[in-house]
This record gives sequence, C-alpha cells and structure tokens, in this order.
Amino acid sequence: MITDDQLARIPWGSPPLNWLSSEQQVRLKDQAKTRYCGLGEVIWSTDTPGSQFLVVSGNVRLIPDEGKPTVLKSGDWFGDFPELTDQWKARASSKEVVLIQWDSQAWRAIATPEIKQFWLTLRSRYQPEFSTAPQPVSGFPFVSAVNTAAACLTMLCHYLETPAQLEWVQRQLRGQRPKDLTDTGEKLGLQLRRVLVSNWQDLRQLTLPGLMRWRQERWVVVYAVRGDRLIIADPMNPNQTCESIPRAMLEEVWDGQLWQVELVQKQERFSLTWFLPAVWRFRNLLGEVLLASFTLQLLGLATPIITQVVIDKVMVQESLATLDVMAIALLAVAIFEALLGTLRMFIFTHTTNRLDLGLSAQLFRHLLRLPLSYFESRRVGDTVARVQELEEIRQFLTSTALTVILDSIFSVVYLAVMFYYSVRLTGVALAVIPLFAILTLISTPILRNWLNETFNRSADSQSFLVETITGIHSVKAHAAEKASRDRWEGLYARFIRTGFKATTTANISNHIGDFLTSLSALLILWFGARLVINQDFTIGQLVAFQMLSARVTGPLLRLVQLWQNLQEVLLAVDRIGDILNVAPEAEPGTGLVLPPLRGQVNFDQVFFRYQANQEPILRGVSLNVEPGMFVGIVGRSGSGKSTLSKLIQRLYQSESGRILIDGFDIKSADLASLRPQIAVVLQEDFLFNGSILENITLGNPDVTAEQVVEAARLAVAHDFVCDLPDGYETGVGERGTALSGGQRQRITLARLFLSQAPILILDEATSSLDAETEQQVLENLQRASKDRTMFLIAHRFAPLKRADLILVMEKGVIAERGTHDSLIQQKGLYWSLYQRQQMSI
Repeated sequence: MITDDQLARIPWGSPPLNWLSSEQQVRLKDQAKTRYCGLGEVIWSTDTPGSQFLVVSGNVRLIPDEGKPTVLKSGDWFGDFPELTDQWKARASSKEVVLIQWDSQAWRAIATPEIKQFWLTLRSRYQPEFSTAPQPVSGFPFVSAVNTAAACLTMLCHYLETPAQLEWVQRQLRGQRPKDLTDTGEKLGLQLRRVLVSNWQDLRQLTLPGLMRWRQERWVVVYAVRGDRLIIADPMNPNQTCESIPRAMLEEVWDGQLWQVELVQKQERFSLTWFLPAVWRFRNLLGEVLLASFTLQLLGLATPIITQVVIDKVMVQESLATLDVMAIALLAVAIFEALLGTLRMFIFTHTTNRLDLGLSAQLFRHLLRLPLSYFESRRVGDTVARVQELEEIRQFLTSTALTVILDSIFSVVYLAVMFYYSVRLTGVALAVIPLFAILTLISTPILRNWLNETFNRSADSQSFLVETITGIHSVKAHAAEKASRDRWEGLYARFIRTGFKATTTANISNHIGDFLTSLSALLILWFGARLVINQDFTIGQLVAFQMLSARVTGPLLRLVQLWQNLQEVLLAVDRIGDILNVAPEAEPGTGLVLPPLRGQVNFDQVFFRYQANQEPILRGVSLNVEPGMFVGIVGRSGSGKSTLSKLIQRLYQSESGRILIDGFDIKSADLASLRPQIAVVLQEDFLFNGSILENITLGNPDVTAEQVVEAARLAVAHDFVCDLPDGYETGVGERGTALSGGQRQRITLARLFLSQAPILILDEATSSLDAETEQQVLENLQRASKDRTMFLIAHRFAPLKRADLILVMEKGVIAERGTHDSLIQQKGLYWSLYQRQQMSI
C-alpha cells in the first residue's frame, strides 16, 4: 500500500500524470505501491521487466552495458517505459531510496499519444542515440570536401591508419562512380566489396567501416552501429563533424547498398628501411670496410699479449734480444694498423660520399614532385632544416651503428680471452654495464624532448632569417631593421636556451658515463692487484687484462649509448618523413600522355577551396573557351582569378567538377605532357641567380641564340639587355635583384615568347610596365599567339579591350561574361569597375 504522505509527493500536476483523466489517476493510485531500497541494491533491469518506477527520494543510477550511466533524482521515471534497448539496470546510489512502483500493464493500458511521446523523449535522454535528430560525434576522422568520394576515401585511410592526403586522392579519382572509388581504393591499399543489406539486423552484423550513397547524391563513411543509430561522416556536413543518425532517417535515404572497406596493403611510411636499398648497393665496398675492421680487431689482440710477454718474461729474464723482437713485432703491428686504418677510412669516406649523393638526389627529386600546397603550408627554413637531417641519418647508418655493432660483435672474442684469464675479474669488468644501461634509459627520453625542441627553435630562427633576407627591401623601406633584429634575437635566444638544456643533459649523461668507465678500470685494478698479491695473477696478466677490458667495455658501453643515438636519429627520421610521407603530385608514367593540344578549355561545375575548413574559392564555375581565343579575366581581389589559372595548370586539384583541355580530363593527364603545353607568366615571376640568358631559356635550354634575341625583342627587352655591360651574360642576382621590376617582367615575358605552348596564361604579367611598353608587348603577343589560346588576368582594363571574351569573377563565380563593349552596355559589375578605374586616372 502507499501512504497519504507518499501520494502527496507524486507529481500529479506534471507530465505524464497531468494528461490522465481523474478516473485514470484514481486507478493508478490504487495500483501504486511503495518500495524502499538501500545503497547498491539492484531495483530493475531489462532482464527482469514488468515494472514502472517513479523516484520519490534519493538517487538511482540507470546503467547501460556500454556507455555512460544516468543519475535519476526525485521526480524521474524509469522501468519498462521508455523502451530502452540493449542491457540496462537501475541501482540505488543513495543510502535510502524511496520509489513508487506500478505494474507495467497499468501504464500500457492507458497509453495515449502524448504519453507515448513522453516516453520517447525520455528514451532520448537516457539513450541519446535514439534521438530523432542527428547528433555530433567525436573520435572519428572527418574531412570536409565537395568531392565526397575523395573525402570519404581519405577518412577511411586515416581511420585505418594508412597515410593519405585529400589532394592526392582527388588527383587519382576519375569520377564518383563505385568503380572509380574501387580503382582508387586499390591504389591506397583498400579493398571495397559491395554488399546488399535487407534489414537493420543484417547491417549490425557487418564488419565496418564502409561506404554508402546518401540519397544517390553523395558518398558518406559508415563507421559504426550503436543501438538504433548509425555513426556516419558526411563530407558536406556544414558542422564539419561526424554524426549519429537514427535508424528512421537512414531508411529514408538508403537503398540498401553498402561497400565494406578492408585494408589489404598498408602503405609504407618513411622509416630507416628507406635507406637500406641505397646502402645495399654499396655492399661490396662496405664489405671491404668490414673486412679491414675485422683485421684491425684481430691485430688488437697482439698488443696486450706482447705486453704481457715483455713484463712477465723479458723483464724477469732480462732478455734484451727477446725485447728487441717484441719491440719490432709491436712496431710492425702499429704500422700495419696505421696503413690498414688509412685504407679503411679512404674506402669508407668514398663510399659514404657516393651514398650521400644518391640519397640527397633521391630526396630532392621527391621534394620537386610534391604538390604546390606542400610548400605553401610550410616555411622555407623549416623545409631546409628537414633536408639537412639526412646527413645525420646517413652517418648513423654507415658510421656510428656499423662501427659500434662490429666492435661489439668482435668484443665476444676479447671477452673469451678475458674469461680465459679470470672469470671473476671479467665479472668485475662487466659490472658497470647495467648501471650504464639504467643511465641511458633515464637520460634518453629527457634528451630526446630537448633535441626535438631545439630543432623546432632552430627552424623558427632560420625561417625568419630567410624571410628577412628575402624581404630586405620591405624591411628597409619601412625602417623595420630594429623590429626585425629584435624578433630574430628573441627567436635565436630561444634556440640557444633549448640548445643549452639539450647540451647540458648530454654532458651530464656523458660525464656520468665517463665516471662509470673510470670506476670499471678502478675496480679491475683493485681486484687485479689483490690477485697479483695473492700470486693468482702475474703483473703482465693484469696489464694485458686491463688492455683487453678497455677493448671490451668501450664497445659495450658505446652499444648502450647507441640507443641514445638511435632516438636522435628517429627524430631526424620523423622530420624527413614530413617530406617523404607526402604523396607526390603524380607518379611518373601513371597518367594519360596528352597529344599536342589545340587549346580548347572547358570548366564544368568546378568547385575548389584551398583548405578543407574554408569557404570555396570557386563555386560551380563553368566556361567554354575555343582554340585561339583571347580570354580576359577581371574581378576584385580574392574573387578567384588566379585560382582559375592555377587549376588549368593543375597546380591544384579541383574538389569537384571537371576541367577538360581538348576533351581530355586533366585530372587523369600526365603532368609531364600537360604543363609543357601551358606557358605562364606571373606578376612576380621568379628569376634565378644566373645570367639573363639562363633565365630566358629556363625550360628551353636547346634554343638558339637567334631565337633568344627574337624573344627578347618581342618582349621589348633586347635594347636594355644590350646596354648592360655583359649583355645576355649579365647576372640578374638572387631573385633578380640586380634588375628593376619592369626589366624582370620583360625577362619573364621573353620566356613566354620563346615557348611554343598552345595555351598562354598571363597573370598580371604587364603590371610593372609603362603604358607604352605594355601596349607594344601586347601587340607583339597577339601576333605571336595567333591560333593559340591566351588567358590574360588583369586589373587594368586597357589590355582587355582586345579580348574575344571577358570573364568577370565575383566571390568565386563568373558574374558576367562577354566582350568589352557588350559588358559596358550591360552596366553591371564590369561597367562599375571600369568606371572607377577611369575616374582614378
């Protein structure tokens, strides 16, 4: 029975009780009963259903088998309603808990739509996965992109712990069809297998992750099934996060097809094994080094043995003739060791130099094949510092590790001789090895952290130094010398501080190691002297044993030290891995080799953004350019003009849509056959430190002198070049600093005139020229580019009047298109920009 006091504590005026009629409330009062529970007592579980509870006082923990428990307080409901899935139980979490209990049938008999909705709301609280709305989920990889197929494959690679970058995946994909994903997945080491799922239970049985089509429009990743909800990653989710969606929502948009994804071939990340093939190529020379080292180690046995003979035999017997023989023998050994050591060093240095050249060339080749986005997201100094780490790794593999391991292996021979002399004294000699190992294990993590920090601080100061020297004109123009100096000094001081801590840590460790080495020698001397006094050992044997001990304990201590060196090298491997783990723009020979192009360019609904978390720079751009057309591109800063030209060169990969040249999708084209057919001049094009001739012939080294001169004339550069002291052999300085801005631009334009590419792109290429020179260059360019497609990006409108087609960019879309006259007549954005420029003249 239930008391009147407890009846009064039931919230009759709150849902769901206030939705009942008076008659229903009376019926529930009659069927209610009070239950008292103590701390830890199980009140209800899904295994023992049949009851509905209301908490009157105290706390109850509602605990699922998986997931977080919910704490219920006075006024909370639990039991058979809401209909919780999986395994649950309720346990008293207060010293005394008072509950009102009903039979579930009593509530089932009075279920109304409002009460059913109340239980559903309650279930969403206890089991958030049963909410009817999608809910954000963390802990799973997420990549945002319009190209959903590429984004999904990238997410799957991250989830399966295999390296992949969105840009590389986009370059490999030829479309959004299942076959396209399957083919690209194979390149990533993923196997996609299509299965048909007829019901939810079958889906729960499948091994995930997987892929599915969302409303047949885009791809999403399926990570897991939790209860009646699915964990998915939709690359076009505006919240840029994975979501948990209810079963009902999935059934509305899914056709039952799912592609299971398995990792069949994990991509190899850069590691020390990358060096092994290069080292193996020099195995014969390195074998000679090892043979020489082995011989030197054998000769090392002669000195202690001869020394023992001299002390114990020659000096005791006073045999001068024998002494002379021993001296000659020692001299011969010393000479042979010197000659063999010199020969070994010559072979070793020659081998490592060749190895350095091969490894450095391989690293530089990979660096040049990396996409433009890699260099734009990293500082120059940081990249240079990472390349320089190659020397440390090479030295470790071919010098430190090789020598230490060889010495340690041969120490077994010395150790056998020492045991022959005295087992007990040998144990004394080896007693310090465990102490040295403990020292290394303690100091290595500390030193590793400081070395890593020192590298980062060095990269910061070096990057700023490079930036300052590169931008010295701006520094001086703004009188920013003091600010630049102060900032560099601050960065360098941070580098010095962290370097000092790393050096101090290493010095402390080394000095403790030296102490342990001295301790070993002291212990051998002390115990050995006692053996000599007790006449168990001769003085010669003790001296020989000391010499042998030094040849054993030294390599063994260095072998322990090798662990510390290995940690430093692994840091260097991680740094170089930042370069070598990045996929190149395209593997040579994997794309479609293009024939000679005519210059037809088509954009079909092209979307692009530089970063996954940024707004698109281009939004559904479509255009058709026929061969031989002169196309002008104009717009405000940041409207996407230069981005358009970079996509034509495939310096970046579009997220979605297609870019066709002569009907060929450039996404599948071989870069070596695409880029030579596109000639480009940028506003701030780069001049390398060399002669004017070398810079004009960049990319065309086989042209004749007559062709160079003709190209310079067309670029209106020949006259000023002839006025220079050395003519075409005049050095331009680093980045062309020996020339003016207009002169530099005319040199880069000469490169364009030298090119026979069917597509020309000029991005503000005449901005540093005066109006007369610009007019002359454009006239020459139009004559030279007959039957060639030309894109001219400009802020000045005068050159655009000659264009067959003008594209007006605004916020990533083509806002207007037409000729100069037709756009002026429209009085739109082009007309507005044109009028402003005219008023400013």
